[in-house]
Amino acid sequence: THRYLRGGRGHVKHHFGFGLSYTTFAYSNLSLQNVTASGFEASVMVRNTGGWDGSEVVQMYVVAPQAQRRDLVLPVQDLVDFRKVFLAAGESSEVTLRASDISVAQDDGTRV
Repeated sequence: THRYLRGGRGHVKHHFGFGLSYTTFAYSNLSLQNVTASGFEASVMVRNTGGWDGSEVVQMYVVAPQAQRRDLVLPVQDLVDFRKVFLAAGESSEVTLRASDISVAQDDGTRV
């Protein structure tokens, strides 16, 4: 899948979540809370900056560090949470997303 593509090894014309809308959205004030070894929460303010009411899917991806072992294949990025919000023209909303259990399971079931 496109999650495993790295620069130069393939091209994705429309990435996951790509979509068209009659309005535009802006993101601001990203903050992290409850950060632990196994996960975190992220909050962001989403504002409908266009002239039409519309829906936006706010997506959170994690990027794995390079594996220390060559036999451990990790995705380039992984979708961990998303929320769909409907905003009237000019309206803003804070959206909180959660990433939990972001470790990777090896073939033997141990987590790294």
